[in-house]
Amino acid sequence: MEGSSSQQSPVAFDRFVFDLHRRTLFRDGEPIVLHGKAFELLAILVASRGVPVSREDLYERLWPDTVVEDGNLTQAVYLLRRALDPDGTGRRFIATLPRFGYRLVMPTHVDDQGAPVSRRRSRGWFAGAAAAACAALLLFGGSAVRSTVVPLSPQASISYSLGVYHLNMRTPDEIQHSVEYFTQTVLEAPRSALGYAGLASAYGLQAEYQSAGSPLYESLLSRARLSSERALALDQTSAETHAVLAFLAYRFDANSTIADREFRSAFAADPNNAAAHHWHAIYLFSRGALGSAQAEWELAHQLDPTSEVISRWLGRVYVYERRPDDAIRALSETIAIEPADAPAWLSLASAQEQRGQLRDALRTLRIVQVRMPYEDAFVIPDEARVGVLLHHGNADPRTTAEIDRLVARGKADAVEASLYYAALGSRDRAIAALKSYHPDSQLAEVMEKKDPRFDGLRSDPRFQRILD
Repeated sequence: MEGSSSQQSPVAFDRFVFDLHRRTLFRDGEPIVLHGKAFELLAILVASRGVPVSREDLYERLWPDTVVEDGNLTQAVYLLRRALDPDGTGRRFIATLPRFGYRLVMPTHVDDQGAPVSRRRSRGWFAGAAAAACAALLLFGGSAVRSTVVPLSPQASISYSLGVYHLNMRTPDEIQHSVEYFTQTVLEAPRSALGYAGLASAYGLQAEYQSAGSPLYESLLSRARLSSERALALDQTSAETHAVLAFLAYRFDANSTIADREFRSAFAADPNNAAAHHWHAIYLFSRGALGSAQAEWELAHQLDPTSEVISRWLGRVYVYERRPDDAIRALSETIAIEPADAPAWLSLASAQEQRGQLRDALRTLRIVQVRMPYEDAFVIPDEARVGVLLHHGNADPRTTAEIDRLVARGKADAVEASLYYAALGSRDRAIAALKSYHPDSQLAEVMEKKDPRFDGLRSDPRFQRILD
């Protein structure tokens, strides 16, 4: 980047050490995850040494030859402040100059050691390294595995960071963008495992959007496996690689033994890898271990507070744990990171409903309906159901007829439609809608899973009659 590419030595400020060349940021010797434009913004502000940088200059340097919305810079500043000061506002690091721009508040100086504290040798470090070596020997059955980590070039680091940024958005379009960036990473750093591990994650997530067994599903899954094998061949100690191998094992092979083994390998390689903790949390969540999953997402969120997908899942598990206040806080953070995160909005409506704020839930659903009409399969039956709860069981016949048509055409989410019919007290239609989702489903079976989406109906005597 202009104005910062000449910076070679690490720069220290407050408790941080920033190394543009290695694309790393450490606080008290611990790595801080910072991706995409937030990282590039920090590089510009650090290089400016406290001199204010105008908004116009920042837009020109962060998005050259690209027209973006005004909120993009505000979002990058928010993410950077959140990473530097997760318990505060971040304004003691990044100051806003009204009607002009931003500047780095903390004084900076070249780190004379040339490396983060965690890499400097000491007797304490040696003891920790010896313990880690022993743990590695135990993990791999007594045979030491030599790390073949290949550092990324500055350009490859940018490609990889952008790949992770888009992957974390989790929409089909964003995942495809991540594939393009990870492919570029592989081209720029063919001996590094990171690009291949990123591709394995992206292809696996793309496969989830396809019908199981379809040609495209099988093709994507094959690419995911091939990419993960290449990553492992390049570096057997890559936490990212072992994490995605665990994901592929439990999601597509239903093999918990391999998944558990790969997660152990990932955490042994890097206990502070946020992505590994995130994958592990989803694994635990899918097995019904909500408390353990919650703890994993809380840790992942501490390690990477700017990750949209981690904060969204943290909010979702709070909904399932019946902690609506915490859910609303986490999901509001998610929406601040990415205002177009439809699943976060839908989970926010669920949390508001849990809290008894039915009108707030209805307003949230209407926001989604206006801004993200592609989520109508969920929003229309949800909005109708909350309306029924607000009006004590009374429903507009035209709304019911519309949902009937959507269900018949497969345009309404089956579970959300069943919830609407259950709110009406219509047992046959509720069960029929669930069976369209899963032929063996029964409403009572779904209820036994303690699905929080049924919370608003549990005390309704008409709903209880459906279960009889």
